[in-house]
Order: sequence, then structure tokens, then C-alpha cells
Amino acid sequence: MSGICYYPVVNNGFTNWDDPGYITENQTLKDLQSDNLQKIFTGFFMGNYHPLTMFSLAVDYNFVQSDPGWYHWVNLLFHLMNTLLTFFFIYNLTDKNSVIAAICALLFGIHPMHVESVAWISARKDVLYSFFFLLALIAWLKYLSSKSRSVLFYTLSLVLFILSVLCKPAAVIFPVIILLIGFYKKRPFKSSSLFEAIPFFIISVFFGLIAVKAQSQTSITEWDAIGIFYRIMFASYGLLAYLVKFLFPFHLSAFYPYPTRFPITETLPLIYYLAPFIIAGLFILVFISLKHSRDYIFGFLFFFFNVALVLQFISVGASMMADRYTYLPYLGLSFIVGALSDRVFNRSLSSSKPLKFIALSMLIGYGLMLSILTRQRIRVWENSNMLWSDVISKYPGQVATAYKNRGNYLVRDEKEYEKGLQDYNAFIAIEPKNATIFNNRGNLYFLMGQFDLSLKDYNVSLSIDSNYYDGLVNRSLLLMKMNKFDLALRDINQAILQKPGIPANYKTRAWCYLQSGNYKAAIKDYDKIIVWGPPDASSYLYRGIAQFNSKRLQESMNDFSAAIKTDPALTDAWFNRSQVYFRLGDYKNAVEDARKAQQLGAKIPPEYISRLMKQENKVK
Repeated sequence: MSGICYYPVVNNGFTNWDDPGYITENQTLKDLQSDNLQKIFTGFFMGNYHPLTMFSLAVDYNFVQSDPGWYHWVNLLFHLMNTLLTFFFIYNLTDKNSVIAAICALLFGIHPMHVESVAWISARKDVLYSFFFLLALIAWLKYLSSKSRSVLFYTLSLVLFILSVLCKPAAVIFPVIILLIGFYKKRPFKSSSLFEAIPFFIISVFFGLIAVKAQSQTSITEWDAIGIFYRIMFASYGLLAYLVKFLFPFHLSAFYPYPTRFPITETLPLIYYLAPFIIAGLFILVFISLKHSRDYIFGFLFFFFNVALVLQFISVGASMMADRYTYLPYLGLSFIVGALSDRVFNRSLSSSKPLKFIALSMLIGYGLMLSILTRQRIRVWENSNMLWSDVISKYPGQVATAYKNRGNYLVRDEKEYEKGLQDYNAFIAIEPKNATIFNNRGNLYFLMGQFDLSLKDYNVSLSIDSNYYDGLVNRSLLLMKMNKFDLALRDINQAILQKPGIPANYKTRAWCYLQSGNYKAAIKDYDKIIVWGPPDASSYLYRGIAQFNSKRLQESMNDFSAAIKTDPALTDAWFNRSQVYFRLGDYKNAVEDARKAQQLGAKIPPEYISRLMKQENKVK
């Protein structure tokens, strides 16, 4: 049933939410050489350390490049395997209770809150870490059930845990879960139990510290400055919202904004003040249930421990909660539903038949509702326009990111410049001091040929952040287009100081030098560009022009010849080489190159060819 619900996802495309940074514009993935592999396993990506996830995306890219269907198939395959593993984990946990296991697997497989983790290609880390996490839990249960405490299953569980945390740092909670399993299985609490868990805790702390370091390299949001009182309120509200959306998964969104802007100067909705007390009451009820069964406390704590790290006790961005954070945690709540259903279905009294019928009908109805909502939710992730339009429809005028990303999609993919401009203006109305959005609107004005407005926006962007790299690069390109080469050089030099290994920036600077008459500096930059490769006909052409103007005729001849070899249809290279031949007195070749350029479509002045032919006839 999970496969039927999720199958449409394979027809979806990429979105402009992290997919470019992770995949389509990530140069590290595009060649599995040793240097890139080293970057994958030692570097941070998008503020995270998840090398196995990045490696899986790199493998995908080297098979299919930018075909989104393949990436969706892989995500779907892991989700289906996770659904199967959920069954086996619960089946072994409950001593082969197939009812609880089947219900858990069903809810895990079809719940609409899981769509984000499956339909969003960049959420590969969710389905991948859960795969190894569940395998590690199954191996741990095998270890506990083996009479001799098999070293094989213990080691296997430890290795699988390491693989899981290499896919996503959220797996660091694993050692807490194995202690929770010991509690559920009524395993005597001895020092040996803690000793067994020590290696898991050591690994957990190690990767936890790496995750903190990775997150520290991301930009700090204004919400990092909120006080403990508000953190408790927002965390409690988030936990309560996750509980509610498990039963009633409506009004789902890729982005859930805070209920107010920062700094908080207004009274929040009442539910935020009540949330900590409601959550406290739920904990009390759950612990009271321990008198009757360990099922409910296990399920609730499994959910809580797995989701606790992404509650807003520690701010992880401008979104207060996220559907993807529930991918593995909801297994705990599904377990509670399964345990309750099992208690009803296994009543032996004949008078309980109506109750069984009602419970079964409710379960079937609930499953059908989830399936329908999941299919609907998958369509929202079809492309960036639908995704961000969905967010905007639910939180109009609140989520600046949604307007920016939809605007980017409309401008870059649909060429809907006026609609994109409206979205950029909407973003600015929400966040008027954001350097990125003024840069984006500047790019749009550039595309629309409104250079004065473009320059104005680039200036605003850089007044907000004078070191904003994209702003410097884009303003330099505009100034170059406006023939203001000295000003363009100032910006591009500053950009190169920030990122010295970007060939495109050296091309910009070399062109500015060339147009300013600084041929020596232009040649130096083109030297670097050509060494970096791959062969670029235009770089040979422009270096040849700089060589020609520096009266280095043989060097310019070599460059024009290299440009022609790289791109035989480059008319400027033929014409410029003709001029070199002319200077060298080789009129025959000069005529041939000029005519070749003419044949390729270049407009060569007739008097130039006539002059060459006269010189050639004189020589004869």
C-alpha cells in the first residue's frame, strides 16, 4: 500500500530548496575522484556532516546526472525498505505480535507527514539514516534475545549505528533508544547493561560534537537569540503540534513560521502559553499508564527522544518545526496505536464484537484518509512553483523564503519576469534588510535590461553586506556591461580575494583588463584560466588579442590557432589570425583566413580583403 501511495513521486522534479546545493550545482558530486571523495567524507555540506548521504547522491549523479526521477526512485525504495524494517523491528520487539507490527508498518508507510522525507530529494538523509537505524535496532534485539549475547549481533548493531549517524546526525539518539528497549523488555537494570551501551554513547558524543561544529558554520538566525522562556514555549508547542498532526495531518507545509516576528514584542496566541502545561500533563498520563502496560510509555518516549533534538530548545533555523523531523519518531506513536488496537482485537468476550468492529472500521477509515492525504501532498512537491505556492497559500505574507524561492523559479525556469518581480517585492516587504533578495531582484532587472534599477539593487545589497560575494560578482558583471571597467575591477578583485579558485571571476577580470588596455594583466589571468581547463576557445581568442596588442605576434598566432582548433566555427579567431598574418607579411594565409571567416558568416570589410589581395599580388 505504501508503494501505491508514493508511486507518483517518481514523476516529480527537483526543487530549488537545497537541491541545487546538494546535487545540481554541487561540483563535488560530479566526479568521484579521490579529491572529491575526500571532501565528501571530511567536509560539511549545507551545515551538516552526513558523508554517506552525500556519497549516495554522488553515486546517483555519476549514473544519471540530473535526472530527478532516478533520485526519487532511490528515496522511494529506501522508504519501502524502511516500512518493511519497521514491521520486523516491532515484530521482534513485541515477541512476534503481528498485529502491532502490521499497524506500525502501515502507518509508517502511508503517513502524509512522511512525504517531505521521501518526495524531497535533499531529504535523502532521512530515509537513509532510518534504514541503518532500524537495522541496528533489529540487530540489537537479536543480541538481547541470543542466550550467549552474541558478539556478532552486538558488533553488527554498533557498525550499523555508525553507518546511520554517518547518514544523519539525528541517529546520535540510538544509545538512549537501546536503553529504552531494555526498559520495555523488562531487562534488569545492571551495570553490565550500561557497560554494553558505553561504546554507543562514545560514538554518539563524538558525532554529536561534529554536528555542532558543522551547524556552527551556518548563518545564525535572529531566533538564536530568544530566551529560555520562549524556547520552552516553542518546543512545547512544536511537540504538541507533532502529536496533533499524527492524528490529524492537515494544513501541512514545507515551512512553519514562528507566530511572531523577532524581537517578540506582542502577546502570542494562547495555545503557546498552554502548551508546556499540556505537555507536562501528557507526560504524567503516560507515566501513570505504566501501571497497566509498558507499551504506551515506550511508544511515547521513543517518539519524544527521537524528536527532542529538533525541538526549538536549540534553534535550528527560521522554521519552527518540519514534517521531515517526524519520519522516524512517528514510529513510536504508531506503536501506541498498534498496541491499543491489539488490546481491542484480542478481547475474548463476545460483547466486545461491536467494539472490535468499530475499532477496525476506524482503523480502515484512518488508513484511507492518510492514503488520500499522502497522494495529495506528493503533488505539492512536483516542482518549486507548487511547493512554495502551497506555503504562501497557508501563510500569506509570513514566509519570506517562500516568496524568494518561488520568485527564483518563476524567473529562472519559467521566464515569468513580472510574476517573479512581484514575489521579490513581497519578500522585501517582509524582510527589508536582506542582501540576497536585493541581489536577486538586481539580477532580474539585469535580465529585463533595466540596468539603472539593477545597479541600484546591487548597491543596496552591498550596503547591507559589503562582503556579500554574489553581490560583488553580479555588480561587477553589470558594471562591465555598462563599460565601467575600473569600478567592475574593484568588485571582482574583492570577490576573488574571498574565493580565489573560481575561473569565471578571472574571466571577468581578464576582460576588464583587456578593455582597459592592461594587456599584461589580462594575459596573466587568461594564463590561469587556460591552465585550469578544459580547453576554452574564447580564452585563447582573448589572450591572443591581448598578445597582439602587446606586439607579441607569434604568441598571438599560437593563441588564435588554438582557438580555431578548439572551435573551428569561431569567426573572430579566423579574422584575428588573418590580421596577424597580415602583420607578418604572409598575405596568402591572411586572405585565406579572412575568406574563411567570411564563409562562416563574419562581415569582413571588402576593402580589407582587397587590400590583402593587392599586397599578395605585389609579392608575386
